[in-house]
Amino acid sequence: MNRHKLYYTSILLLCILAISGCNDTVFIDDDDLNSDYTEVEIEGDGGEATLTVSTKDLLNISIDYFGRTPYKYYNANGEEIPENSPASELYKIAGHFTMQDFEVIKTGNKLTFRSVENCLLTDDNITIRLEYTYTTKFIHLRILKGKPLQLVNTMYTTAEPDVNDMADMRTSTYRFTNNGPIDQIFEVRPYLTGHHTLSVIVEEGWAKHIRVNIPVLWYIGNEWGFKDQDLRLGNDYDWTPYNYNTTVNVSIPANSTAKITAIQCYTSAKAEGVITFRKPVTGTELTTRFVCISKFPYKYDIKVDEVN
Repeated sequence: MNRHKLYYTSILLLCILAISGCNDTVFIDDDDLNSDYTEVEIEGDGGEATLTVSTKDLLNISIDYFGRTPYKYYNANGEEIPENSPASELYKIAGHFTMQDFEVIKTGNKLTFRSVENCLLTDDNITIRLEYTYTTKFIHLRILKGKPLQLVNTMYTTAEPDVNDMADMRTSTYRFTNNGPIDQIFEVRPYLTGHHTLSVIVEEGWAKHIRVNIPVLWYIGNEWGFKDQDLRLGNDYDWTPYNYNTTVNVSIPANSTAKITAIQCYTSAKAEGVITFRKPVTGTELTTRFVCISKFPYKYDIKVDEVN
């Protein structure tokens, strides 16, 4: 009888140990990470998502960054801590940038990804690194593009544009032979190869490539003025000038060869100003200085040299 009791007691102890072992390896470390690489997507303006992660043997949580301002790390007391701080001390990773505002919050075994605002022109891709004693896991966070910056005001601070009527000279050369017995007319278009150029150079990098409709320097008639124009800040524009079809008749004497030189004379104008934007979610205003530069072929000269 005692032997039977000892037998059953032994079996019961083995079952308890087996169950305890299963609980330790399977249920305690369960999380939402599919594998070593998990993807999460949230809206740029007000988007949020939460994942459950295993905290057993978790050493550190950080965000990879390449060529951007480093993120800031905080503990539960709101104190800034080093990036390589133990995961147990981490409460929040914050990315408060000019065009974007988001954070990663750690509460127990929960990671919450929250985007306040994303004014970037494209979606943003962020990699969160979870370092364990036995492996490294990655969370790829895609923050979708939110509302763009809103143009508030454009103001020129230059009283009068800085005009230079000898900004540039460009030449085109033609060779024409008249083998006939009478004079012949050769049509020259001095502005045919001309360029009307425009650049709005911004001081702050975040403002580059933002599409706006603002007044820019424009050669109208015989003088510089301002015209509203759709463009991207920081881009260079090159148009065919409106006077490109101007035609000049040059008479070539009979039985002669002439070298015709068309000279384009350029005028340029420059003006400085300030442009202000507003972030649509938080209402924060951003300001940058800019310089508007434009150039236009406004007059020409024709020279004719006879070639023997």
